[in-house]
Amino acid sequence: MERISVLLLLILLGFAHLASFRAVPLTRSQSLMQESLSLLQESQNLVQEPQSLVQEAQNLMEEPQSFLTSRNIYQEMIAEGIEEELLVEGRMAFENTDYPGAGANNHHTPRQPGRNN
Repeated sequence: MERISVLLLLILLGFAHLASFRAVPLTRSQSLMQESLSLLQESQNLVQEPQSLVQEAQNLMEEPQSFLTSRNIYQEMIAEGIEEELLVEGRMAFENTDYPGAGANNHHTPRQPGRNN
């Protein structure tokens, strides 16, 4: 029975070791390989994006009404952005004036040297 528990413990430790071993690359070349693969995937996504933009532009040329609608939506978004910016600036002004500035504490009277009370 003791031998089985030791064997199970060793198996558990082995799996824990494999999990941590796989989490961290052994060499810099492995981490560079993973980084290059992620960069390759990102570049493929960037190549696909212009194609979708061209398709979207063609759709807009076919439907001028939708272009005007999207332009109106864009103008509304700009107006909302300006309103939101003013709201944030007002909030910042409130936060800045909410607390007194840094300086001496005028509510504290320090003890004179040599006095215990």
